[in-house]
Amino acid sequence: MNTDFNIKRYVSFVGAALLFISLFGFVVAVIYRNYTGIVKTEMDSGWTVTVNGESRENVDLSGYSFDRIIKKGDVIELRNIVPSDIGINSTLQILVYLTTVDVYVDGKSIYSYGNEAYDIGRFVGSGYHFVYLPHDSMGKEIKVVLKPAEYAAFTSIPPFVITAADYTYTAFMASNASGMFAGSFLIVFGTVLSLVGIIARLKNVIYERLIYIGLFSLLIGIWTLCSTKVIELFSRDLSLNSFMEYFTLYIALVPMLVLVQKMGVGDAKWKRMSLNGVTVATVSFSFIAWFLHFFNVVHISSFITMFHIIAVLSVLIAFAVGLKPFTNMRRDELILNIGLFELLAFAIVDVVRFNLQKYVFPDSRILSHSILPEGTVIFIIILMCSYLAYIYSLVMYRTEREMLTKMAYQDPMTGLYNRAKCEEIFKKYNEDESAQCTVFSFDLNGLKKVNDTYGHEAGDELIRKFSKILTDSFSENWTVVRMGGDEFLVIQLRNRSDRTISKYTDRINQKMEEESKSSEYPIHCSYGVAFSNEVAQHNAEKIYKLADERMYEMKVATKSQRTD
Repeated sequence: MNTDFNIKRYVSFVGAALLFISLFGFVVAVIYRNYTGIVKTEMDSGWTVTVNGESRENVDLSGYSFDRIIKKGDVIELRNIVPSDIGINSTLQILVYLTTVDVYVDGKSIYSYGNEAYDIGRFVGSGYHFVYLPHDSMGKEIKVVLKPAEYAAFTSIPPFVITAADYTYTAFMASNASGMFAGSFLIVFGTVLSLVGIIARLKNVIYERLIYIGLFSLLIGIWTLCSTKVIELFSRDLSLNSFMEYFTLYIALVPMLVLVQKMGVGDAKWKRMSLNGVTVATVSFSFIAWFLHFFNVVHISSFITMFHIIAVLSVLIAFAVGLKPFTNMRRDELILNIGLFELLAFAIVDVVRFNLQKYVFPDSRILSHSILPEGTVIFIIILMCSYLAYIYSLVMYRTEREMLTKMAYQDPMTGLYNRAKCEEIFKKYNEDESAQCTVFSFDLNGLKKVNDTYGHEAGDELIRKFSKILTDSFSENWTVVRMGGDEFLVIQLRNRSDRTISKYTDRINQKMEEESKSSEYPIHCSYGVAFSNEVAQHNAEKIYKLADERMYEMKVATKSQRTD
């Protein structure tokens, strides 16, 4: 089968991806198992929470939420006593969103973040703060001061955690194992797929979809590492991390929508306009959010509600434009629609989860975990299945087309091209005024005698032997044609010199002589050759006629010599 697609290569690629998932899952499991042995202290109860001077005592952070929307300008103080049973080398882990953090022990400042950016109105990021506690902190008062930098930055505060300093990052990794696993897989998978797609796209456009699948996977992978804060293992710039979290989420819709366009949306005008419209809207939204953030007009986190609306509408529209009766769907379209439906379900559930956790159940640890990374991993796998189905159908189509073409242009006895192919070549030459042409006309001598003496099977074998002599004698840029019976043409749309032509005829004569030695009957032919510059009109049939006349002259001369 003549195709540039190698199914084994892509099966191997998917297998390697699954192997990566397995190995990474094993590493995560080992980390989590080691994490269970780490001693940690959760500072949840006994807090005094003061908001703008109004205090509440003996508060459990896990069940506490603010009774009003927190906004910039508010000051929140949390006071408690450092447990006396912690080690002398301990770290306090604080997770807060879009706010400054100041920590004091016994009235002395031991940590500060974000105040300079807050004072000049710059973006203050979200993330974990790892605060090293002084050796003599046990039993002393700890005060944490938070100043929200954005409107509705948070509605609750997760309980603080104290761990041994040596195990701080191990505990952090284990508590975010699923996000680290999903994000790393999507980034590695997306990067490899994008690079493979870009390289393969240079050879064939059918590989273009790999680029968009890879970009979508890469962007969601970066967002996953940022949203779960695992990115802090590589970058401690919380402002940059938070910007990447929002921007990659916003822009990730674009490659997905382009991919749906590439999959085909049919002939319906409303489908094309809807998909184009939502793609342009998504690109514009992402650019405007970046532009306003860059010039410090409105920070990128302020657009999250608008994005939720655009995201749900985009996936709904993408699903709608691809929807058609199951009987009319190709296999790859059906798989893609299943994937879009799955992603839509996960997206809607995650939007509901986000808003419930932020405004209704802020203390819920279950709702604090986004399911979108896991949903995206499933979606990426479904996308790859859809792409493989598309490639398979394309290969089958091309194979069928090649077989039909072969049947239309192939002589069944010899495997050479037939008269229909010759007519196509002649037509191509006639339509191209700049083209040049050389035509050999061959006639296999003695075919009737062989048929009469040895039978038609021997005659057929003689035709096949002569066909092989011609194909072995001419290079690939010549086209060998059996016109029918004992008549053959060899055509090239380019002129050749007499010296080169004689090389081919000498080769044919040598091969006929060698083949005749092992055959019951001699193999010989008559031939004539003509060039396009020998014919006044730009007409292939005229060149063929001239070559045929010269072949006939040689045939007559050969008969005369034998008679003599």
